[in-house]
Amino acid sequence: MQIEDARLPGHGELRVQVSANFENWSDQFARDDANWENGQRRPLSADYDGPITASYFPSLAPVLTDLNSDAGALGFDPIAPPDFRQGKLQFGSLTATQNTFWLSLSVGLLDRLALEVAVPIVQTTADPSYVFNPIGSTMTSAASAVPDSITFFGDYASALVQLEAIIDGGTLSPPDQMTAEALLATALEFGQALTRRVRGNLVLPLGGTPAGDQVDGRYSSLESGFMTYGLTLPEFLLPSQTSGADLVGFFTQSLLIAELVAQTTQGYSLAEIEPALKVGLLDTFDEDDKSALGLRTAAQALVRIPTGAADRAPFMNPNNFVSLPIGDGQWDVELSLFQDVGVRWFLFNIAARYGRQLSDQLTLRVRSSGLRFALADQQATVNRDLGDYFSLRLSPRVRVGKVVTVGAEYDYWRKGRDSYVLVAAGSAVGSADPLEIHTGQTRHRLGVSVTYSTLQKYREGAANFPVELWFVYQGSLAGGGGQTPASELASLSLLFPIRLF
Repeated sequence: MQIEDARLPGHGELRVQVSANFENWSDQFARDDANWENGQRRPLSADYDGPITASYFPSLAPVLTDLNSDAGALGFDPIAPPDFRQGKLQFGSLTATQNTFWLSLSVGLLDRLALEVAVPIVQTTADPSYVFNPIGSTMTSAASAVPDSITFFGDYASALVQLEAIIDGGTLSPPDQMTAEALLATALEFGQALTRRVRGNLVLPLGGTPAGDQVDGRYSSLESGFMTYGLTLPEFLLPSQTSGADLVGFFTQSLLIAELVAQTTQGYSLAEIEPALKVGLLDTFDEDDKSALGLRTAAQALVRIPTGAADRAPFMNPNNFVSLPIGDGQWDVELSLFQDVGVRWFLFNIAARYGRQLSDQLTLRVRSSGLRFALADQQATVNRDLGDYFSLRLSPRVRVGKVVTVGAEYDYWRKGRDSYVLVAAGSAVGSADPLEIHTGQTRHRLGVSVTYSTLQKYREGAANFPVELWFVYQGSLAGGGGQTPASELASLSLLFPIRLF
């Protein structure tokens, strides 16, 4: 975090601040529901653990409907929803990290007016640990059934061409002619359906299931029919076990177009730039008389500028469900009040912020209530209005000598619920309300800080270089809302002034 107090640079002075924040969490503070109490720590992986068909994609009806549309061509009886399963993901953990590196410049325009700009570079990582459990699965990816599709479909088409040549040759009796034509039509229909499923990264019934046995039986009949005419079809047999490759196929098939749950890093990207004006309102600090009560008050107005489209990486990608964005990707306006109190060896800093998050328009998938995932056809254009926020930071500190200060750090954060309104969407999306669920946040963090500063000694001529170094560590105590990170934060900041004029 950046150094937050009521100090301003003097007229003509430039203050350079470099900060590094390291934040990580594997839990979030829950909201009341059937399984969790408000404020209870809930693993991030709880949103992803369990059966793929039930936990990941709220409505797999389009996928099953698509598969059953080829039932006649592939030779299986339409599959009922209870028999459509794709295995489970069993999570050990899901850890999120966000590393932010700040470069902040503050120049004193007047004695009590400063212009500031803060530029953040952010890296985020979502790192899941899980095992794919294929037990109970009834599906396989078409790509697993036909791993060498070029050779397979080339040989398959060649066999069909040869059978067609035999039919056109006029050497068959009328009954054999009719049988051969029926065989060719069935083989052509089977090949077209299989081609569509392989090229579309779609699913097939697993070998050994009732539907899978029927598909294998249909192909065996085709092989026997072609052998009657001295022709050989390429080998085809559905896999009897769902594999890790199938898991990838489940997420990348054309009806889902999702990214596999895997470690996802958004590497060192420019987040929202923050220009600000800071005004000093009161300053009674007397560095020569430490026994006097010192009061220092300042106010700040800040604008947070988005640097990219909100619905594109590295902010939010509607097709990536696990990736942690580097920011919100929209405009904010923030007002802050800083109050410093000092007497003898005691210092007390207060920083209060209120932020108004401005609305924007972007493309998202609208998931069903309580779930994180949605199908590709559940994508919609929405007007988004993120909830306004308020934060309060209290930092009582004690001087230890002339250059070292130690203290406590308390941080309170509250964000209102987000609002989403549909602008354009297909028939699969009826409302944007599910996007608003569990978007409010409340969090309390407590920690410690250590400060090393030679600024005063430099002004007194007792130090060779003016520098201030802060270290802060905070852990989350409590919170609520449903998606509030129960995070730990370690921060290191370096500040030094430069006289410009």
